[in-house]
Amino acid sequence: MEQNSFSSTQNNSTENKPKEEKKSKLAIDEDNDFIFLKNWPPVVRWLLVIPMGLFFFLIVQFTIGFVGNKLMESLNIDFISVIVIGVVALAKFMAFEVGMVGAAPVKRERKAKVGALLAVIPLVLLAALTLLMVYVNESPDLLETYYPMSCIIAQVIGGVLGIIWGIFCLKSDTEGRTKELEASENIDKIGKDD
Repeated sequence: MEQNSFSSTQNNSTENKPKEEKKSKLAIDEDNDFIFLKNWPPVVRWLLVIPMGLFFFLIVQFTIGFVGNKLMESLNIDFISVIVIGVVALAKFMAFEVGMVGAAPVKRERKAKVGALLAVIPLVLLAALTLLMVYVNESPDLLETYYPMSCIIAQVIGGVLGIIWGIFCLKSDTEGRTKELEASENIDKIGKDD
């Protein structure tokens, strides 16, 4: 009888414990690093900066871009198409920036600075994609047609805003966590002084 009461007490204590969430391997930790790359050598992580950025760029392209293309096909309204192109470009280039910085082996305090330096890479990609859009366009008088030119402008503006937003998110996240750490250290010092 006593053994049964002990086992039921033990079961109740395990049921009350919060379950730990299992994080994905592609998740980003509190230092803005990918969890699966945390213990990799710095040289390998630097080599993975561009491939990780391209990986996330393509994930966004094939998911959000696919939905955006279906939306543009179903509505067939030029204005909506231009907005969708801009939003998809914003998401793609923000993912590119965050993916690159997540792979870079630098301390959390320097992530925003490294992100600003690495922003050259997505800007070059944006320029290449813009030139490709101009080249692929069948209209010989591109500057005189409204729709293709507005799509190109939307892609450029969305891409640049995505890169800036990615850097801003890294900067605000880094500054916020630094302030939280300073506040907790000050509280610890006050507690030790008492």
